[in-house]
Amino acid sequence: MVLVEGLQELSFLRRTSDNRRRSCPARLRAVISTDELTPKSHAHPCRITFTGHHNHSLSSAAILSEFKMSTDTKEEFFTYFEQGMLGAQARRHHQLKNDFESDIALLADRRANPTLDAVVSLRARWTAENHGNFDDMSVLDAMQRTKNKMPQHLINFAETPGGYVAVLVTDFMYRIHKEMQSACEVVFVDTTSHVDKTNCSLTIFVCSSAAGGLPLGVILSSTQTKEDYLRGFSLLQAMLGDVAFNGKLHPECFITDDSDAERGVLHEVWPQSKLFLCVFHVLQAAWSWLWNSRNKVANEHRKPLISVLKKLVYAESICSFEEIWLEFLNSELSQNNVKCTLDQQ
Repeated sequence: MVLVEGLQELSFLRRTSDNRRRSCPARLRAVISTDELTPKSHAHPCRITFTGHHNHSLSSAAILSEFKMSTDTKEEFFTYFEQGMLGAQARRHHQLKNDFESDIALLADRRANPTLDAVVSLRARWTAENHGNFDDMSVLDAMQRTKNKMPQHLINFAETPGGYVAVLVTDFMYRIHKEMQSACEVVFVDTTSHVDKTNCSLTIFVCSSAAGGLPLGVILSSTQTKEDYLRGFSLLQAMLGDVAFNGKLHPECFITDDSDAERGVLHEVWPQSKLFLCVFHVLQAAWSWLWNSRNKVANEHRKPLISVLKKLVYAESICSFEEIWLEFLNSELSQNNVKCTLDQQ
């Protein structure tokens, strides 16, 4: 027979200086029996007996702060998490929505207004259940669950030497490929790394429209190696089939950053498409070249030269471009910086 009696005051009662609470006569007696007389149908028999009466309020802030989050409150927070909120953001939204600051009792009641630590812990458990833990195999399991839950979207993934690659084409993205002519014209490709705690990379394909950028596909990968890019781009092409890029199977051109691995694989998978650098990376490369001491560009000439290049890349027409370029060739700035002319490059 194991006997446990609640003879010690609760922690919040021990912290208070109220003698009435420190000497509360209420007691909780729990008896757990493990002897041979216990019926086998009761695997863990327990008898709890409560005696006495509290000599203090049970609705004070100190008491209410000891409660755990209620089931209804957890369901509310699950809704916030599904909307993309993090722990602190979800808690603040919950407080404002329920106007806790106008009700002191509700503000202290942890059943309805949990602490930030409790919310963060709840979101961590929700993330693990819905999106996997922070390891490659758990991520793949979460992707499989997502694929099963959303059959209207095209989702495919595979393990790679570096970890995993996953490709997502929603029904909206699929319709853009099928119905938008701009999907076969200029396509922008960009990769962002370290987007979450798993340090995965996200590559997105986007085309332009009168309404702004339209997504054509999303690729998640563990790394940005050539092998992962090749697997991801190949999966995307295979998933789209004959609908890819408005039925032409490739766009006229891709605009990317200066990632050699990404550009090399784009050319390998879609060799008919031209590759161009985005304006930002063109200017960045030119600025680095101007500041390289090996090119011997005078300090006072660097800003005027980059200004000329900006005018060239932002020219609204071929005629405007040629006028700016001829004006530069005939200028003293060009004569003093022969390396900067196209003929010398």
